[in-house]
Amino acid sequence: RPFRLWYRLLHPQLGRRAVRMLTVSEFSRAELSRHLGIARDRFTVIPNGGEHILREPADHGILSRLGLSRRYVLAVSSHSAHKNFAGIQAAVKHMRQQDFTLVFAGGANSRIFNSEDTPAGESMVTGRVTDAELRALYESAECFVYPSFYEGFGLPPLEAMACGCPVVVSRAASLPEVCGEAAVYCDPNDPADIGRALDEVLEDAALQSELRRRGNERAAQFTWSRSGTALLGVLDGLTAQ
Repeated sequence: RPFRLWYRLLHPQLGRRAVRMLTVSEFSRAELSRHLGIARDRFTVIPNGGEHILREPADHGILSRLGLSRRYVLAVSSHSAHKNFAGIQAAVKHMRQQDFTLVFAGGANSRIFNSEDTPAGESMVTGRVTDAELRALYESAECFVYPSFYEGFGLPPLEAMACGCPVVVSRAASLPEVCGEAAVYCDPNDPADIGRALDEVLEDAALQSELRRRGNERAAQFTWSRSGTALLGVLDGLTAQ
């Protein structure tokens, strides 16, 4: 409650005082405008980049350290409830494919977010990993799954695409805006549909290759260089005013 109260007080105050506001997606712009009561045209959208994941060589030693000896499906994020890790685990029960390991990478902050969806059972939980280890996990995964209920942008799917990993994401919030035609979509509220999307990718080598190609092309549209240029344009405009 203190966390929510602080944000409810802070953000409207900042919005009224700001000369210009920046956010990372059209979805976020609409949400901020609606919740803060501030006109949408006062926000400029500058998306995140994803190529930072390629700056360090992949540390493939993480695979042997984790004992990953068979194919795996990767999920990456904090373990907060809206990331829907529970939906991924429930989806497996509906799948035809069973010969794979679910790997969950990422930490949790239980002081702020509940960790009700922390994976358990047969799933492998890595905890926090380095950027080099994360790149290796992306590159070696059969596919990446991200059935989140709510995202302001959705950085992990973009990182996965940059690493050539086929992506399954939810048809929700900002994710279609980020992933475009480079992902297979699912309903985050329906574990059977998440399982259907995973089966679709795992059973079709040609689809995997096509998703890798589309993913690389899509990720190339989201770079920090482009974002920096856009930000500089906003600052130059304000200076001129």
